[in-house]
Amino acid sequence: MTCVDGKWNKQVACEPIDCGIPDQYHVYPAAFNCSEGTTFGKQCSFTCKPPAVLKGSNNNLTCIEDGLWSFPEALCELMCRAPPLVPNADLQTTRCHEGKHKVGSFCKYKCKPGYHVPGSSRKPRKRAFKIQCGQDGNWLEGACIPVTCDPPPSKFHGLYQCTNRFQFNSECRIQCEEDGTQSGRGNNVIHCRKDGTWSGSFHLCKGMEGHCSPPSQLNSRLKLQCPDEYGIVALGKVKELHDS
Repeated sequence: MTCVDGKWNKQVACEPIDCGIPDQYHVYPAAFNCSEGTTFGKQCSFTCKPPAVLKGSNNNLTCIEDGLWSFPEALCELMCRAPPLVPNADLQTTRCHEGKHKVGSFCKYKCKPGYHVPGSSRKPRKRAFKIQCGQDGNWLEGACIPVTCDPPPSKFHGLYQCTNRFQFNSECRIQCEEDGTQSGRGNNVIHCRKDGTWSGSFHLCKGMEGHCSPPSQLNSRLKLQCPDEYGIVALGKVKELHDS
């Protein structure tokens, strides 16, 4: 300031340094409470956002003379809670029944009989899998899907009635009229087993056995191919002949 004509040429005031609201780079993931203000000497407290937990005892930051917040003496550590229940699977890792799991830790599951891990096409199909505690404090997903048996040959389509398509424990039945009654005895009833195989084989009822007469040509430009000859439910192919 300069004294000019008996007066100072300007007025000067000193204001307290303001550190501003702490951001996520100070403590993450946390919420801050600065009820006293954010100027020099004031303190802000922080609480950890779930599922993070406080590690340490002093959860206060102080605004210091250089306009920065003091270095935190505690931190918020991301943790996963107890892993979720996975339908049709059993949790194998004993410690995973408790909460507070560090990011990157694993928990092992095993699918129940009749279920397998998606994407495992080889037989026997994979039943064990692991899920990991992710960077955001949530568990990555895992699943078990029902074992399925191979569909029956196409000639049996529509003849067998299945309780749950071709999935594990589904029972497929063909109704045969024997001695004037409907019966499901013997191999007329089969079910899909937990290893993905059928308990028996698909077959025709005795009353369905026999042969058909050779099919007649629709016209001279069509050729019929019957690799299974003319047995009941045998399939034939029709091929159109072209001029040479």
